[in-house]
Amino acid sequence: MTILIGFHQSCYRNFKTYYQEKVQCEWVGAFPGLVSYQRFIEWVPGTLVPRCAYLRSCFGKCSGISLMDSTSLKVCHNRRIKPHKVFED
Repeated sequence: MTILIGFHQSCYRNFKTYYQEKVQCEWVGAFPGLVSYQRFIEWVPGTLVPRCAYLRSCFGKCSGISLMDSTSLKVCHNRRIKPHKVFED
């Protein structure tokens, strides 16, 4: 779980590269029983519940004020806005 959290906090965009370059080369001393990349990937689904619990513990206390981003999402090209019928009603 530590490796997965470290990946999300790193600048790597590819987990395989992160595991092979960072974990297996630089962090091998911190994880003495380090397994291969393929074996690690097989174990990842078993960490779902602990990762959800960790994420939940990272949330702050709700103050009753929530913010929402109002960034517009492009649904279609501007020339197709008028005939677009998905959100007609």
